[in-house]
Amino acid sequence: MRLHEQDVRDVPEAFALHPSSTPHPEPRLRILIADDHLGVREAMACLLTLIGFEIVAQAEDGAVAVALAKQVTPDLILMDLSMPVLNGLDATRLIHRALPGTPVVILSAYDSAELRHAAQAAGAAAYLVKGLPVETLRTTLLRLLPTAPNAGPTTADIVAVRSGRDRDQVG
Repeated sequence: MRLHEQDVRDVPEAFALHPSSTPHPEPRLRILIADDHLGVREAMACLLTLIGFEIVAQAEDGAVAVALAKQVTPDLILMDLSMPVLNGLDATRLIHRALPGTPVVILSAYDSAELRHAAQAAGAAAYLVKGLPVETLRTTLLRLLPTAPNAGPTTADIVAVRSGRDRDQVG
């Protein structure tokens, strides 16, 4: 099936990616994605690639994420909170010890102060709630990278980015 100009114009603004508003970072930043849902991993990989990041590895659980992080040494790790074998918090703790300069960003459907504090204690650089705008995700990830102009947030600077609605339950 071919896309026609009319089809592109009919895409809701929320889904449209405009090259002028999503410049590709130079050089391409290397990201590991860890999420137990294949569809979420694939969608996130596609989205992050479209906005200029390079996906160097994908993990289906926390144990695989730890092993891959040591093997491929990504610039940043995007980690789901709730995963089998080893959850995102425990995986973050292990990665933070093994690769202290690599920011780990928790991406979760849960939005609670308790989880944000647990992520901070585990060494996460940020806690993001699923459903946030693409541009917010992109700018947050770029800000957390060591090469960013205002880089270097410590765990005390952990940020919580919400999608604009309260999420005390799974979204």
